[in-house]
Amino acid sequence: MGLILITFIAYQMAGGDSTQLWNPLFEADVRGSLQVFGIIFIVILVTLIVSSVLM
Repeated sequence: MGLILITFIAYQMAGGDSTQLWNPLFEADVRGSLQVFGIIFIVILVTLIVSSVLM
């Protein structure tokens, strides 16, 4: 699940569609806040994946 979310966030950061209401990055500025929050989400998801592998 984490890999799918990372792929989806990277797609949005590259300019993909982020206009769905259910999306946590809804209406984020592609050149500004989306890049910052996208990186934060990716770091959190990678941390969760690594910690689950190490368990």
